[in-house]
Amino acid sequence: PWAIPFVLLYMPVIENFTSSQKGSVCLLVLTATYCLMNRDRRLGAGIVFGLLVFKPQLTLVIAVTMFVKREWRFVLGMMSTATVFLSLSLCLGIDVCRQYVVFSLGAGDYLRTAGYQLVESHCLYGFFVLLTGDGDLSLARVLTAVSAAALILVLGSMLRGTLQTGTRRFAAQFAALVIATVLLSPHLFTYDLTILLLAMYLTWLLLSHDQRPVGKLRQTLVSLSLVAYVSPQLSVWLAESTSLQITVFIQAAWLIALSRYAKWLPEDRRSEPVCKKEMVPELLTEGPCGSS
Repeated sequence: PWAIPFVLLYMPVIENFTSSQKGSVCLLVLTATYCLMNRDRRLGAGIVFGLLVFKPQLTLVIAVTMFVKREWRFVLGMMSTATVFLSLSLCLGIDVCRQYVVFSLGAGDYLRTAGYQLVESHCLYGFFVLLTGDGDLSLARVLTAVSAAALILVLGSMLRGTLQTGTRRFAAQFAALVIATVLLSPHLFTYDLTILLLAMYLTWLLLSHDQRPVGKLRQTLVSLSLVAYVSPQLSVWLAESTSLQITVFIQAAWLIALSRYAKWLPEDRRSEPVCKKEMVPELLTEGPCGSS
């Protein structure tokens, strides 16, 4: 309950509701996906995650991660939902499916659409297109590819080994996956930043229930998550003035700090500290304090 006012005052949430967008639905799907995965219900998590097929750019990071990590039950659930949606689309006609495929494959060129507001783009690609100018996109694409490769290396260092769901480490990993989803999306508007609320919540829970002294790293994560919360209110104005989208800097720094913090966290349930179930929110307890 204490988080509700912060959620409602978050600028992307306000924009999401005032412009009738789907950011809140995406947040709900990702939150349900995390909760099911955290309870080791991988098939159900995949089925729920597959609901994001209506916004394919937000599925790339997590879907690829689950393939690479060989989370086959998750993949099966995800593909099952996608198949159902595909079947329903076929009922509307082949042309509808063709348009969906064309749009998905051309997501990288969506920034060239007339009226596209680059100052409201919060992904790496949008950041570099705004910085270099939207004439020739070659340089922006090269810079995006290099930056994306660096972030993928950081993310990969967090995801080594099997995914130990139900642990604090998995909470940090999923928060990082959500942040990476935003950064690596081909295009992403302000209202889509609504999904970062899940990453913020997981970060704050991790820090508030971890008593180990990690010094400046803890302070850095707290500061970055708070700045990530506030920055969308100023980002558009700053982008118009400087051609720099500050939210991308903040998200990248947040992801890197999370990867460093994850090194302090146990890699399996047996190494988790003993804790009282009633004292720790359910989002974090299904492993060390729950019954999974």
